[in-house]
Amino acid sequence: MLQTGLLICGEAHRWANTVAQARAAESLGYDSVWVAESHFRDDKDSPAPLIGLAALATVTERVLLGPAVVVAPLQHPVSLAEQTALLQEMSDGRLVCGLGMGHRDDEFAAFEILRSQRRKHLEETVELLRLLW
Repeated sequence: MLQTGLLICGEAHRWANTVAQARAAESLGYDSVWVAESHFRDDKDSPAPLIGLAALATVTERVLLGPAVVVAPLQHPVSLAEQTALLQEMSDGRLVCGLGMGHRDDEFAAFEILRSQRRKHLEETVELLRLLW
């Protein structure tokens, strides 16, 4: 079966438009809605996609919801496990959690994470999430 998804990039001051896009995607038969993570850029991605997805969980009923992607090395694994578990509950099991290791030097510098350790952080996060969930 063909799966269709919509990647939404929404600025905070235009969140109403993001909500409208998610509702429209669901009514048009899309299977999923994704919110991208990015920090310190004016490219309309979200610095907190899980918060945005929580809001979308309250205005949609069927579409899968996912971050595209959570930059795992920039997150504390216990906090990420808690947030995703809560979002899974809020969305009635519709969360699809995508994790990535990131690539932008400015993000790693701002979070005081060594970019050279990103793969190690991602692997540790995945291992901890499996245990904590």
